[in-house]
Amino acid sequence: MKNVIKNSLLVFALSIISILSFPNVAYAFETYAIDTDEMKELIDRGLKKGDEIENSHVFAMPDNGWNIVTVGLNYLESYYEKNSTQNIFSFREKIYTEKRSGVGSGSIKLEVSNVLHTDGSNNVIISEFELGDIMYDPNKWDHGSHYYNTTKKTYAKNTKYDGQVTYLLTCPDAIPASAAESARISLATN
Repeated sequence: MKNVIKNSLLVFALSIISILSFPNVAYAFETYAIDTDEMKELIDRGLKKGDEIENSHVFAMPDNGWNIVTVGLNYLESYYEKNSTQNIFSFREKIYTEKRSGVGSGSIKLEVSNVLHTDGSNNVIISEFELGDIMYDPNKWDHGSHYYNTTKKTYAKNTKYDGQVTYLLTCPDAIPASAAESARISLATN
C-alpha cells in the first residue's frame, strides 16, 4: 500500500511538471509503466524536452465553402543521465488537440505519426504507443488525444539526433488536398 501511495504521488508530480512546462496545448494524465526509481529521477531532475505547435489550416471545398482545422501538437521527451557522456530517453508523449469549423470540416482526416529520432541519415522509429488520459479546454478544442511510450533509447549528450512528430491533414476534394506540420526537438543535452 505504501508503494501505491508513493507511486501515485510521483505520477501527480510528473503531471504537474508537464502542465507547468507546456501549458498551452492540453494536459495529459496517466499512470505510466516505468519503475519508481526512473520516475523519481525524472521528477527530481525535471529533465524534459519538448516542442508545442498550434496551426490553423484553411481548406476550400467545392459545395462546402471554406473549412478551417486548427491543430495543437505537443511532443515531449523525458530523460535521465546514464553516465557523464550519455542520457537515456525513457518516456515520450504526443498530445494533440483539434478544432474544426465549416460545413465540410468533418471530412478532413487528421493523422499523427509515430516518433522519429533521426540524425539526417539514420532513422529510429518509435512506435507502440499506449493511449493515455487527457484534459483540454472544451471552449477552445473539439477533441484531444494523448499517447505515451516507454521505450528506452540511449544517446550521447552531444548527439546529432533530433526527435520529431508530424501531423497530416488530408481531404482529397479540398484545395489544398493536404497540410502537414512537425514538432521537433534536439536530443542533445549539452
